[in-house]
Amino acid sequence: GVVYLALFAVINLLVINGGFFFHGSLRPLGSYYFRSKLFREIQRVLPPKLPVPLPKDYVEGLDYVRFREQTALGFGNMYLLGEIHENKGFPGYFFYALLFKLPLPVIVLFLWALWEYLFGRRRKAFLRDEIFLLIPIAFWLIYFNYFNNSHIGIRYVLPTIPLIHIFCGSIFAKDFISKRRVWAGALLGVWLIASVLSYFPHYIPYFNEIVWDRKFAYRYLSDSNIDWGQGRYYARDYLKAHPDIIFEPPIHTKGKILVGVNALTGVWIFGAKSKREMADRYRWLREGHSPIGHVAYSYLLFDVP
Repeated sequence: GVVYLALFAVINLLVINGGFFFHGSLRPLGSYYFRSKLFREIQRVLPPKLPVPLPKDYVEGLDYVRFREQTALGFGNMYLLGEIHENKGFPGYFFYALLFKLPLPVIVLFLWALWEYLFGRRRKAFLRDEIFLLIPIAFWLIYFNYFNNSHIGIRYVLPTIPLIHIFCGSIFAKDFISKRRVWAGALLGVWLIASVLSYFPHYIPYFNEIVWDRKFAYRYLSDSNIDWGQGRYYARDYLKAHPDIIFEPPIHTKGKILVGVNALTGVWIFGAKSKREMADRYRWLREGHSPIGHVAYSYLLFDVP
């Protein structure tokens, strides 16, 4: 096991260094100027002459990413279940994101597979076969939920989803299959396909059936969970076809109003001077009115009397 671990580390170092042409690799740790608390603490504890076996730009990039994550520098507001935080995330954020964004058939299969391995016929094979899938999933979710401040979209835990799907596939292993399982898998597969295709061609704002009325998905999550700029062309065409619609008015306004989800929830408004201004600008709209329609799921239509 130690040999494989060492080989894994060496291969990773070679790949990373090769991608940067070994530029700045093996620089002494004391020659770096770090911004984040984590990297500064590492620099304080370890010998300053210790050579860092990674490219200079790679190390500084990791430090800057950590610094931005800690300080929320460059972030908008963070949002969950109608609550807004300016500079801190929400413990457990990604559990909610997976609950709403992961298709329900996948959640059912994952819980089914987990039950079988923990309490069913395959319990004895768990440590041998599938635990190597669950440990990375658990590590990733614990780290990003409780030790990372980037609570701005499910994309941060996307690496766990292929592992979740592989684990689900264990339900249909050769020594585990039956007609009943085949039929159950087929029904869940049809449900999965129908659920995902129902959002065609707007897949970024996908929510599962827990959020039955899609106009109200913004009450649960926002940011890149719904809008990452992909809907602006649809909004532009909609506004051209409906010149009476008012687009994102800066003040309380009556009439038919179209507002982007991120502006509505106070996550991000271009040109706003502060995070507080972003949080407050459309408070009157999101707390006092309900949408009557949407454009590409990422822009919401209101009729304010």
